[in-house]
Amino acid sequence: MASSENCSNNPTINPIPSALIPMQYYSEPPALEIARLVFEASLAVLGVLGNILVCVVISRMRTKTAINRYLFNLGIADIGVLTIVFPMAVLQEQVKTYFPLGKGICLYVYPTIDTFYGASVWLVTCVAVERYINIVKRIEVYRGRSLATTSITIVAIWVVSFAIVSLPLFFVIEFDEKTSACFVNWFRKPSFLLWKQIYTITLTIFTYVFPFGIISWTYVKIGSRLAQSTGFHKDIERKCSTVSRGKSAKRSKKEENHRLKENTKAKRILTPLVVTFAVSMLPINIFRLVALYWPRVFFLEYFWVLYNVLVIFTTANSAVNPIIYSIVSREFRRGFKRLFVRGKQRMRDWTFRSTAIRESHVSFYPNEWPKLEVLRETDV
Repeated sequence: MASSENCSNNPTINPIPSALIPMQYYSEPPALEIARLVFEASLAVLGVLGNILVCVVISRMRTKTAINRYLFNLGIADIGVLTIVFPMAVLQEQVKTYFPLGKGICLYVYPTIDTFYGASVWLVTCVAVERYINIVKRIEVYRGRSLATTSITIVAIWVVSFAIVSLPLFFVIEFDEKTSACFVNWFRKPSFLLWKQIYTITLTIFTYVFPFGIISWTYVKIGSRLAQSTGFHKDIERKCSTVSRGKSAKRSKKEENHRLKENTKAKRILTPLVVTFAVSMLPINIFRLVALYWPRVFFLEYFWVLYNVLVIFTTANSAVNPIIYSIVSREFRRGFKRLFVRGKQRMRDWTFRSTAIRESHVSFYPNEWPKLEVLRETDV
């Protein structure tokens, strides 16, 4: 989701006090606005449900791998984006000229919410790096050390995301008591204008350029490795058929075939993640740089139309990951299926028990229970 730093990054907080905002913005037809809000809300709800399912499936997996831990925290980060950042963005678009949640939320909560966004970006990056290590480097790490390193990395991601994305905003965010406007004031001091440029460029590099470069590099390396594995696999097949048919040769062929299959599956799940990240995060980062060097973008007639497009793209980035997992990962499909089967079975059991209680004619009200003497006579 877009960062809270509005004046140079995105429009989740008014860039300037509401009294200075022109009122000639384009207004959507009511039917179009309702359709857009329904679409955005549906996307967010499906994303929340999907990410909850991902977290539940991962928590029930017997094997706790580094990638599973990254994906679990990615689900948490995406849930934060969809349940906190997204509603804030929609609320700002609806009220436009003031902040209805009050001074406390504006000054102490609002600057922190995009930590979810920064963490989400780097957790996707860590998934790509972990795939690269497993496939290209073929490093077999002891489980205990691997999980310990993963835990430290995850904590570092959350802390660094807060430090880079959210912490600087605490020094420039303001709340106007008269107009109830919540905005980032980079004009408080002349030196802040330089820090505005540094912050915006750093944020763009941290949340897009650097992670996208890493993800793309690992993707290329994985593709190259898979091509080599395919050639090696064909070479083994040729040797097994023409030179040796012993057990060792067959075992080598079987092991390499299994490794190639697993690596191909890893690339299959990484491909849509890379494409989704590149496409959905590009608009907001372009907007950051445009707004930095051309602030008049905030006064364009169709500014709020652009704003809504950015909201949809960034929301989609957090909502589609569970769909990707369910399409390209057999393991996740099985996990989702088991959850639905268990839920259906529990519902069936609950319905059966409810029906049995109703048919037993046993009342839940004590004044309708048979007297003790009657029960005793019946027992005799």
